[in-house]
Amino acid sequence: MSSSVTSQWQSPQAPKVPKSLDLAVKKVYIAYVEFSILWALAMAKRSRPDPRLSHQTLRVLKLFLDGPKEGFAGSDIWKALGLFTGTVYPILLRLESAGWLKSEWEKLSPEELGRPRKRVYQLTPNGYNRAREALAELDIQIGRPSWKY
Repeated sequence: MSSSVTSQWQSPQAPKVPKSLDLAVKKVYIAYVEFSILWALAMAKRSRPDPRLSHQTLRVLKLFLDGPKEGFAGSDIWKALGLFTGTVYPILLRLESAGWLKSEWEKLSPEELGRPRKRVYQLTPNGYNRAREALAELDIQIGRPSWKY
């Protein structure tokens, strides 16, 4: 090997970038950052599309309307409705991304619970109103009967 190649590899200095190219790179970077910020603001302002209201989605919404205000874990939903997890969790994700549901992890640690923590889903005020409207359009009764068996 020649000594010039060896000296290049051992040199701790970074290669010198022409100042004109450096300025051009800075301008492109600034334009990219500005565009990214504008894009994020536009996406945040854009209204979220309503979720697809399939038969299974309506069943999940009815369960939330009839159930406790504290909400449900995904496992509670699929057990109560007899649906598969591959059906329930995509529905929950669609409803949450549309702003109809909110979710959070259980507060207690897995050690205290003796099991992994569950993600608990609750209707948002908007979700409550929209779910009632959707079920009312189909003439599905909402709420529990005032009498007991």
